[in-house]
Amino acid sequence: MIIHDTERSSRIVAEATRVIELTRQIDAVIENARTLISDRHAATIELCRLSEADLGGTSPSLEPAAIDAAIAIIAKAGKNGIAAKSLSAEVTKATGIEVSSVVLESSLRPYLLAGDVSLRADLYRPGQGRINRRQGKTSPDVPTDREMALQVLRESPIPLGVAAIISAVERRFGERIPRTTLSPLLAKLRDTGGLVIHADGKWLAEKH
Repeated sequence: MIIHDTERSSRIVAEATRVIELTRQIDAVIENARTLISDRHAATIELCRLSEADLGGTSPSLEPAAIDAAIAIIAKAGKNGIAAKSLSAEVTKATGIEVSSVVLESSLRPYLLAGDVSLRADLYRPGQGRINRRQGKTSPDVPTDREMALQVLRESPIPLGVAAIISAVERRFGERIPRTTLSPLLAKLRDTGGLVIHADGKWLAEKH
């Protein structure tokens, strides 16, 4: 009985220690996410200032999940586009976040400026990104979008959201993959090759 109690106590201590460590890791990830959101907010404001874009005294206010949903819906709509009101309704349906056309346009302003998304005649369509960006063509000097996305995912110790993948590609390769290109690319890698996994809104790849 004494041996049994000692083993049980050891296991209790071990599991308690594990819970504490996992909690610490979760807290660190949450804090890092808060920092990234804050940094993105500041960068958005600076981008709009440098581009002389009028924010009307306000800053984008939609949650990242709503913005990601909007970008994915625009990408799916393709060249036919989707009306602003329809996009707002689809984002609300997909995320449960009440979205108005005005707030949505304000929140998507940085992506409109960057060319990731276009808005003409009240229709949102995928943009072309920078004019000089590579369109997935092979080159001895610059990897394809597919290669860049897979490499940053394989190098990351944690799963990454779409915005984090874009930032990682920029830091690693000095190239920018538009969301409207990256989202369908990741879905294709998941559905056809099983090279990436999508869980809890983030992406990860097997390490090589």
